[in-house]
Amino acid sequence: MADICLARVVGLPGVDKQVVIKRIQPEYAGEREFVQMFLDEARIAATLQHPNVVQVFDSGDVDGQYFMAMELLQGADLRAILKARAGAPLPLEHVLH
Repeated sequence: MADICLARVVGLPGVDKQVVIKRIQPEYAGEREFVQMFLDEARIAATLQHPNVVQVFDSGDVDGQYFMAMELLQGADLRAILKARAGAPLPLEHVLH
């Protein structure tokens, strides 16, 4: 329901940062309920600060397309980890961490 893209924010000369841009897919952009959920997610995520929660740097819309600019985290995503484990549960200490 949303696309994510890798982007680079360019600041002062020699200062740039990679971020992730999340935006609503065009087929959902006209659905008020979905747009409201996306805006709620952006608003709530922007207020959270925790090592286990991705930071939201910015959100808004460009020509009616809503987006969030978020922290890029390196590493495998949970779906890839679970698929590699072939259905075996994660160790409790990993889940708790």
